[in-house]
Amino acid sequence: MTALQNSTIPSPVKILRGLEDIIEQYDHFILDIWGVLHNGIQPFPHVIDCLETLKARSKQILLLSNTPSTGDTISDDLSYMGVTSAHYDHIVTAGDSARRDLETRRGQKCWYAGQFHEESLVGGLDMFFQTTPEGADFMINAIYGNNPDADGKLSTQMRVAADLGLDMICPNPDKVVQVGETLKLCPGTFAAIYEDEMGGKVLYHGKPHAPIYDAAWKALGSPDKSRILAIGDSLHTDIQGANGFEIDSVFNLVGIHKEEFRAEFGDTLSQDILTKYLARSAHKPDMVLEGLQF
Repeated sequence: MTALQNSTIPSPVKILRGLEDIIEQYDHFILDIWGVLHNGIQPFPHVIDCLETLKARSKQILLLSNTPSTGDTISDDLSYMGVTSAHYDHIVTAGDSARRDLETRRGQKCWYAGQFHEESLVGGLDMFFQTTPEGADFMINAIYGNNPDADGKLSTQMRVAADLGLDMICPNPDKVVQVGETLKLCPGTFAAIYEDEMGGKVLYHGKPHAPIYDAAWKALGSPDKSRILAIGDSLHTDIQGANGFEIDSVFNLVGIHKEEFRAEFGDTLSQDILTKYLARSAHKPDMVLEGLQF
């Protein structure tokens, strides 16, 4: 038993030893991918066994991700890690949603901001891509990395885009992602700057925004929401999104927030520390789990 499982949190947040504790309460599981299933390099311990057990119990599993990649691409990536299509029923991604948006913009000029090129998102579109905002009709935010604006050029271009009134397509609202043991910035960080500091308009695709949850719910067959459980590692996206869609949620403490705990409190998680940490967020999970396991 871990330090977290030895601690307690005031009601109504419940500490789970594993999903076996609540398996009879839910028929449908919405799982984040990066931070719940894997760390960007390999699956977390017990994940594949847990998925196999859920499927053996006839539970429906939907993978819900803020990746800008489409579901087909993610399915291929997961298979290399040993998570195959036999382990889940559906994939819904922010990339799928953003692709549908981009399909309506054929023939337009796009400022593609960022070095990360996602072929499944933009490939085959009748669209003109450019490296500056001047003359563009809109922009795609594909900005990643630890310091993508080292020379200040990106900030200058974003201000120009905001002044021109360009819509920013944000195909990944995540602010950070964990790659192995390292946290890297994601498009959501720069979307917030564009919107909050520069006055630009952002069109978000993905969690915590309602449309992607509605798409997930329909993929599951529009079941009773009380029988759905969402599991994610981000309070800002996964837990906020589940709260807004009025479904139960589990906060997984193996993903991006793990380093925040370590940096401030070390490796030992006491009741007071965890309660204080959750009190900082307006987004409250119903349960807490330290790593996806049955």
